[in-house]
Amino acid sequence: MSKVWVEVLMELKGLRIYKLQMFINLLLIPLSYAFITVLTSGMEGKDISYLLSGLIVSSLIGSFIGLLAMRISGLTQPQTMELYAAMPVTRAQVFCGLALTYTLLALPQIILLLGLSLWQAESPRSGLLIVGVLVSCGAFVSLAVFLGLMVRNPFKAQGIFPLTSWLLMLLSPVYYHSQHLPAFYNALMLINPATHALNIIRPFLGFSEIIDVRYSFLCLGILIVVTSFYSY
Repeated sequence: MSKVWVEVLMELKGLRIYKLQMFINLLLIPLSYAFITVLTSGMEGKDISYLLSGLIVSSLIGSFIGLLAMRISGLTQPQTMELYAAMPVTRAQVFCGLALTYTLLALPQIILLLGLSLWQAESPRSGLLIVGVLVSCGAFVSLAVFLGLMVRNPFKAQGIFPLTSWLLMLLSPVYYHSQHLPAFYNALMLINPATHALNIIRPFLGFSEIIDVRYSFLCLGILIVVTSFYSY
């Protein structure tokens, strides 16, 4: 465990050169969409809670798909692997350290959004809500590591991962309601893990389910198991 924390400290120290990228993925992209949504619709009370819960998922996407996957892709380069080969750590310990680092970076924002969502919600169930956020976090961490290992070219990753983050947010009801969308679009959204992440968070804030919550828990659980088996 101490080796994992050493990796966390090393990564945090090295993040100074990624300040702009962190600002864009953690704050600018999620908050800009939310700002536009607030401007174009009169939101109050329950609607604000709906938007804040969407921001939780978009923050997870920005932190893990936008940042963690990029770092994992960079680690697959031969020169980087040679550097880590000289250190007494395993690949799994390195990945765990990176995942913990970017979880810590996203944590303050998620805690703030979670608290505000609970404050604005009409009938929240805080215990199940926290479970939903934790499962969603695990799903996006596993997906980010998997994608980082699949895209081993960091130059391609700089184009693929921002596009992936955008698609995950576009094809899920992060900033809009899904009740009145066409059936084929709703079916398309169910392929998206971000939709299932929202579906295990919003019902515990008093919103209606997109599909059965147990199905979403099952889908994300399968995603975690399959991607983790490949990655570690």
